[in-house]
Order: sequence, then C-alpha cells, then structure tokens
Amino acid sequence: MFQVIPLVQTFGHLEFVLKLESFASLREVPRYPQVVCPTNNKTNELIREMINQIMEMHPGVQYLHIGSDEVYHIGVCPLCVDRMSRQNLDVSHLFLQHVTSIARYVTETFKVRPIMWDDEFRKLDHRIIRSSGITELVDLVVWNYHTGESLLLLIITY
Repeated sequence: MFQVIPLVQTFGHLEFVLKLESFASLREVPRYPQVVCPTNNKTNELIREMINQIMEMHPGVQYLHIGSDEVYHIGVCPLCVDRMSRQNLDVSHLFLQHVTSIARYVTETFKVRPIMWDDEFRKLDHRIIRSSGITELVDLVVWNYHTGESLLLLIITY
C-alpha cells in the first residue's frame, strides 16, 4: 500500500516562486532564484503559507516532506552575513536554525512528522546537528545516484 507524502520546498528548489518579481527580495543571491534567504522575516511567512495550503489539501497525512536539499547558496546575502557576524554563526548554524524552525512549525501546527533530504547534513559535524535539536524533529531521507544504477532512497530516524 502506498502512502501519499506531500512535499513543500522550504529552502532550495524554490525557483517556481523566487522567479517571480514579487518574491525576488527573498532570494539569498539576487541573480539566482533557487534558494531563499533564511534571515528575511518574509521568508518564514511565505514558507508557512505554502505549508498551510498543502496541509489543507492533504488532511490526515502522517508526514510532510520539507525538502531542503541542494541549498547551494547560504549565508551570502547582506542580511545573513550581518546575522552570522552578530550572532557568531556559521552557515551550518544558519541552515539548521532555518530547518529546525520549519520542522517545529510543522510538528506543532499540524501534528505530523516532517521528513527531509539528507544531503545538506552530509557536510555538517554530527555534534552541531545533535545540538540543534533537529534530530528530535525530523527523519532524514537519504538519496544518492550511482553511475549505472537507479536512485537509492533510505529513511533514517534518530
């Protein structure tokens, strides 16, 4: 039996929204409409609204996939650079604070378990991951492509 798991992009892969002039100010890098700025307050408003709409269309689901893979640009816009400087953060912390905030919103608002792609976690120190609290909030979906083979998917729970 199959289970429908809706997916809402919450960090990268947001070209479908960020290409629009009305959302261009939410881009991490002005010329690339792929990644949102996690420091801009309007980013959370947009992400929450997208989540709200998807969850309204999928009542009764157990999981919500919050994407967050292939975040190629992070910590480069003036807002993020200033925040990292003021709060003594690096891009790992910036990433984890954003996804933890989104995961917490999903969990508390909809009582469903967030899942997300693992690739950004591959670069992070396991101590930073654990201290962020994200391991209590999400399950990771491991993906990888191998030459001549199909996509490998595996869900890891902490």
